[in-house]
Amino acid sequence: MPHRTILVADPDPDSRTIYAALLGSEGYTVQTFADAEETCRLAMTLRPALVITELYVGDRDAWSLAHALGAGTGRPTPILLITAGMNPHVQERAYRTGFAGWLTKPYEPDRLLATIRQLVGPGERVIAR
Repeated sequence: MPHRTILVADPDPDSRTIYAALLGSEGYTVQTFADAEETCRLAMTLRPALVITELYVGDRDAWSLAHALGAGTGRPTPILLITAGMNPHVQERAYRTGFAGWLTKPYEPDRLLATIRQLVGPGERVIAR
């Protein structure tokens, strides 16, 4: 069975709640964090299918988180950048840094889910009998 754990690093508690509800309803296992350090520590041991991050999380930015997780090395943890601060410079830097993708907030939930399915495959829905 494929590993479908997604870690979310976002300083906004409402955003973390929305991610957990939306992704959880699609069958993904979701863990959310307000701190990039915690996200990085868990990602190093858990090896999640995907990390979603805001541009700035705590004392770290998305670039340092990507570097710590090995973006651009050939075997990184895929990282999806989702931020209201998206602009062509940020997109170019995300591309050069090795991010798997990026979206602008506010995003359409269907677009987010389609992007995640493209990156890691569908979630694991459990059907009650």
